[in-house]
Amino acid sequence: MRNSVRGATTIAVVSVGLLMVFVLPTGLAAAAGPTGADAGTTLWAYGAVKTVDVSGTAGIWQYQGSATFGYSVILDQQNTSGSTFELSLNRTMGVLFNLAYCSPSCAHPVYTANQSYHSWESSDAWANFTTLGSVNEAGGTVPAIALLNTSSSLVGHLLVSGASSLPAANRSRSLSVNVAGGAHVAFATPLGLIPLDLTPKTSASWSSSSNFTASGGASWNFVYAAAGPRGTVTLAHNGSGNVSRTGTVVAQGSYTVGNSVTFGGITYPAIQLTIVGPFSVREGFILAPEGADLFGSTAQPWSSNQSGTATASMSALDALPSADGHFGVAASLWLYNAEGTVETSSIGALPGSSGLVPATSSNPAPAPPTSVQGSPMSPDDAVSDQGCLIAGSGCPGAGGGSSASPLPREIFEGGVLVAVIAVIAGLVLVAERRRLPPPAYPNANLYPPGATTAGGRPPSGRPTPAEPPPPAEEDPLGHLW
Repeated sequence: MRNSVRGATTIAVVSVGLLMVFVLPTGLAAAAGPTGADAGTTLWAYGAVKTVDVSGTAGIWQYQGSATFGYSVILDQQNTSGSTFELSLNRTMGVLFNLAYCSPSCAHPVYTANQSYHSWESSDAWANFTTLGSVNEAGGTVPAIALLNTSSSLVGHLLVSGASSLPAANRSRSLSVNVAGGAHVAFATPLGLIPLDLTPKTSASWSSSSNFTASGGASWNFVYAAAGPRGTVTLAHNGSGNVSRTGTVVAQGSYTVGNSVTFGGITYPAIQLTIVGPFSVREGFILAPEGADLFGSTAQPWSSNQSGTATASMSALDALPSADGHFGVAASLWLYNAEGTVETSSIGALPGSSGLVPATSSNPAPAPPTSVQGSPMSPDDAVSDQGCLIAGSGCPGAGGGSSASPLPREIFEGGVLVAVIAVIAGLVLVAERRRLPPPAYPNANLYPPGATTAGGRPPSGRPTPAEPPPPAEEDPLGHLW
């Protein structure tokens, strides 16, 4: 178990301040890795899903309910030469909570309200690394694993709904948001991430920097609907943009003896890693466009219409420079925060006005800040957790941990059975993009995990997610079909 983690170091990100586009630049999704002899493949997974009880008082309301937080990661390593390798990653993170409000109390309610929130995003990333990089440590330069370039794509969905029964009026509203995006970042010199001499028994701090060239984009679409004593209003809005940027990115890392976690008899340092640049960061090297980041702190165009929010930040990356023949990312620790508000007054604006911002309770109902420590798991269990986070159902109950058990050490060390590889072949995209022809339909990269393949069948072993439908007034992605 983790002995101690001294606070949650939130990944610092400098926003590009621009919206982005759905379609990636030509060749981005198939960015080539370094050439060289393929020395083998290693496949592994980790993650966790955690549900907590939520209760308290917000203004005149008592509230109670539950909140579920989680993420699931599947990785595949391709050794491309004696000193380089390509890492592909499929990652899904999600938050869902349901709150019931009562006034004056839930024991004797006179007025009631409810709030539901479900948000998930799934990203695929490909990154090329070298073991010939370096970082600055204790005034000198030491060898390190370094990042050469990275490409990523992301899709996500947010659905918020609420209703209240108040004096002389019933009120309801809903918000449905879809986002997608992609990014490619190349470094002029390798960006050092983890010193090769890092061990759990020695404290260390290090830094590195590199000039970068970035391109990418994202697009978002949201539909907002509200009903109350002054009528019903609906707002549908699309937005997009792209960005091309150069600059300098800085990576800073630290490890303190005792801040470690043990899986399968192997102790991994809990590294606090901060990366400053124009993208949100996942797992230390996925660089997602901020315009498609559902779990960042940056205000989004739909923020004024939200009655629920959730943010997530990485507190630690559990990694060794090399473990059992592969890049030793064993897990990570993420800190989640979420809160919801209840409708307390009539609709604040009608169609044609500059905004639709119904008044809400000035006392938000927060879920407790929740740390989710990932652990190694089998890839098929990782797929199962991804399914529950996307569908918004089937996740562990209150007080539960991950739905999956850690892998036995011999499996974690020696690879994964062929049968398991077949189960998640549709998710490990670095292998798939080398074998499959281009999809037969446009914008294929926009379909969320669980969507059918080009042949019309779900990926083997993966449940088809039961994604909540958008409001009846409009299909948020109808312009893409």
